[in-house]
Amino acid sequence: MSNIESFIFSFIPAEYKAPWEKYIETYCFVENTYYVNSTLAQFPSHTEDRRYYELKYYQWMPYIFVLEAFICFVPKLIFKLLYSFAEMRVTDVIQYAWAKVKDARTKNKKGETAKPVEIDTFIASQLVDFQAFKIRPTKVAFGWYLTAIYLGMKLSMLASIIIQLLLLQFFIKAETPFWGFGLMSDLYFGRDWRVNGYFPRVTFCDLETRDLGQHRPHTIQCVLMLNMFIEKIYLFLWAWFLVTFAITVINILYWCFRVFSRGKKLSMINEALVQSGISDPNERDARDIEYFIRHDLRYDGIVLLRLIDSNFGYINMSNVCKQLWESFKKTQ
Repeated sequence: MSNIESFIFSFIPAEYKAPWEKYIETYCFVENTYYVNSTLAQFPSHTEDRRYYELKYYQWMPYIFVLEAFICFVPKLIFKLLYSFAEMRVTDVIQYAWAKVKDARTKNKKGETAKPVEIDTFIASQLVDFQAFKIRPTKVAFGWYLTAIYLGMKLSMLASIIIQLLLLQFFIKAETPFWGFGLMSDLYFGRDWRVNGYFPRVTFCDLETRDLGQHRPHTIQCVLMLNMFIEKIYLFLWAWFLVTFAITVINILYWCFRVFSRGKKLSMINEALVQSGISDPNERDARDIEYFIRHDLRYDGIVLLRLIDSNFGYINMSNVCKQLWESFKKTQ
């Protein structure tokens, strides 16, 4: 008995010497092995029947993981491509603002004099044209494009998770994408691969050898030690994707509620104006706020304020909202 990089051991007929052992184990590792469940009444006699039970994942693990990583990156890649056509480059503004703040903090730590950077003032200066209120209250025209590609990115993330769950199901030949529940139950109750058939440790391999012009078929029994680790890796990936799927669904629904709910938008703008110091109800009439949301902020403006809130905090978002509101009021 020999080994192929400690991945597979095979029980070789006694008449075959060491070179043949290495050849047979290499052949079985490359050509796939198959698993026969002990519950079957008899061993499959036909080659096509045996191919149905072939394991096709253990040789391709590195490539499968690379494919999974690429699928995870695709939604961000698509978003960056579509975002390059957007007029409002909010991420550039936010990143530049952070760079300004970090640079000022670094200079202050070194004892150099640096003018403090107010994030909200800087972002507002990039959005609002304070010198041209009568022509156009903002430097950018808020619309729906940023909202569409942002929510589209979240939906593409959801699609990528579904694809990865289906890929795992395909490679291990599970009946449903929820195979992990059954496997965790089996592990908990002490039932192993001999019962469920997932990630078997003992498999079989068919090959033919030629001796003195004769074709000699063999069925070799093999041990796949690697499946002990693959089982845990695949189960972790499945659980991770399932949890990520649930979180992504909740996040999409939450963002849709925050962006499209009329009451939620009115409440956000009203509370932000109060937080920024506009406490007089006469200065923030409900009809003006609704008009401000519908005709000035629109969907992109709401998403922008939500992103500022997430990245810089509620107070900075409130101050930016105040700047946009004041520019809107001066055009009335």
